[in-house]
Amino acid sequence: MCGGAPLAAWLDRWFYAAGLTVLEGYGLTETSPVVSVRSEHAPVLGTAGQPLPFTEVKVIGEDGAECPRGAKGRILVRGPQVMRGYHRDEAATREVLSADGWFSTGDMGLLTLDGNLVVLGRSRHTITLRSGERLEPEPLEALVAESPYVQDAVVVGENREVPAVLVVPALEELAGWASERGIPFDDSRELVHNPAVFRFYQEEVQARLAGGGLALPGGRMPRIALLPSRFEVGRELTRTHSKRREVIARLHEGVIERLYRS
Repeated sequence: MCGGAPLAAWLDRWFYAAGLTVLEGYGLTETSPVVSVRSEHAPVLGTAGQPLPFTEVKVIGEDGAECPRGAKGRILVRGPQVMRGYHRDEAATREVLSADGWFSTGDMGLLTLDGNLVVLGRSRHTITLRSGERLEPEPLEALVAESPYVQDAVVVGENREVPAVLVVPALEELAGWASERGIPFDDSRELVHNPAVFRFYQEEVQARLAGGGLALPGGRMPRIALLPSRFEVGRELTRTHSKRREVIARLHEGVIERLYRS
């Protein structure tokens, strides 16, 4: 069984190739906590399976209307495991729980044609480009982070023309790559500013996104910037290693501005 966070696509495929059945599920504290889980007899890679018995899941668009299968939107859940409300907080309860029992999870996703749930990320993380097009950053970040040369990745681009990716290199692997090619460097900062290294990461990001079949708005590849140091818990990361996106945007504001001016 697997839960707590989306299972990376490359890891999902790895377990499948090794002959190990992994049943990914989805849920929240407010749903006690399981909503859906893959079937042991017919698991579908890349999904969190079908809803549990007596559990309803629907996906709604910006207009509040239910989306057709395959279209992404906000995930809503109704069932016997959904909470009655937050203790002594009626205002917060009304924000997420409708009178007829539908709980708004705050996650974006879609239902496949055969009813499996695909979770795309938190709705508050959705990036809206200047054109009005919307982008879920988590799938893109997961594809980029599949590279052995990438420690982490963060997509930015709110109210910009195009998305961009801040890439945290896996410094040990990068140092080995550079040494094999005779690229001199004294420290990580010098290494990530090397033009040959930057070109390598451009190609690596493009290859990962193309290989993952992820279509970006306008069909263009995102701009990238390399960061010279790893994200730290208590700084860019929470204790559970979730990305503190607002903190990352503030700490690396100069890098982001230079990225869009270039």
